Amino acid sequence: MRKLSKKLVVLVTMLTMIFGSAITVFASDAQDVSVDTANNYYFAGNDMKMDGGVYFGSFGAGQNLEMDSCTIDDVTCLAGMNITVRNTSIGSSLFAAGSTITFENNAIEGNVFAAGQSVNADSSVEAKSFTAVGQSVGFDGTAEAANIAAEEVIFNGRVTGDVTIEADTVTIGDDAVVTGTLKVISDQEPEIGSGSQINDVDFIKTISSEDGESQIVEKSIGFTILEKVKSAIYWSIAMILVGLIMCWLMKDSLDKSAEMLKSRTAIMLGTGAITLIAVPLAAIICMITFIGLPIGLVVAALYTITMCFSVAFTGASLGRLLFNKMPGLAGASLGILILEFAKKIPFLGGLIFLFSVIYTMGYVIQTLYLNRIKKQN
Repeated sequence: MRKLSKKLVVLVTMLTMIFGSAITVFASDAQDVSVDTANNYYFAGNDMKMDGGVYFGSFGAGQNLEMDSCTIDDVTCLAGMNITVRNTSIGSSLFAAGSTITFENNAIEGNVFAAGQSVNADSSVEAKSFTAVGQSVGFDGTAEAANIAAEEVIFNGRVTGDVTIEADTVTIGDDAVVTGTLKVISDQEPEIGSGSQINDVDFIKTISSEDGESQIVEKSIGFTILEKVKSAIYWSIAMILVGLIMCWLMKDSLDKSAEMLKSRTAIMLGTGAITLIAVPLAAIICMITFIGLPIGLVVAALYTITMCFSVAFTGASLGRLLFNKMPGLAGASLGILILEFAKKIPFLGGLIFLFSVIYTMGYVIQTLYLNRIKKQN
């Protein structure tokens, strides 16, 4: 598999571990279960099982998560090391990120988005579309479309539309049915079972360069669009996990930043723009001197971290503000999802990132300033 895909899989797994650990630390007795007034189910901890029940939405984080015989009307978001969803009906989309992800006998009216080392969906899984990224992915279910990227893919599902698979090795089982086009992007042709029903196979050969990267021999417009969509899915899942951490630990900051944008728009954004330019210069000046070197390094590190997570912070904050009729976590996740996909649009993506950095830095500096004024008074 391509180096980029490997790194992204590792990144998603690491974020999942951090997210699960953070939730576990801050949960009472390593377990936390609650249902809000909108009938959304929240659960977090080391070993958590959601056994039965009818809820509007569900959000879980931890080491080992299991959903069994549940009915969820809206979105389900899960992050953990080992995730199992079985005998469950979901009225909207399912988002899952972890190390080992297993889907068994699920009816999902929306889309499935999964990222992990191992992702498997059995033959009794039904979804609108199935998108998965991992080291190994197996899909035996039913969907209208499928997009899979992994080192090893075993496909034995039934898809009424198109299927796109990007992998080192691709095995198409005897029971596979693809009514649309099966597009395979690999350095070797897929192994297709004699009993499979495939109408059209579009094989795009890749070549491996000296540094181990794989390159497309001929890159079509469709493939370019697919790459952008996959990238958006990668980072959406990763940033949604970061956003959920922020909602858990920084709920007040997310809400206050949105309020500050409404009440102190010019000052907040102006401060952020000045900080964006001034901080790197100040860090460089500090690092020129021996005494100021540690301060410069710390400032540079904080500046970089703020930039990396600015889109997640901005999306979560504005999502909670704009979609205030939705549960807080759902609104934050939707806000991040919109920004991450919009970032892939040429020119607009750069503006979104720039605004996110200015927004985040402006809030941080203004908060520090206002707290200092309050203490002086």
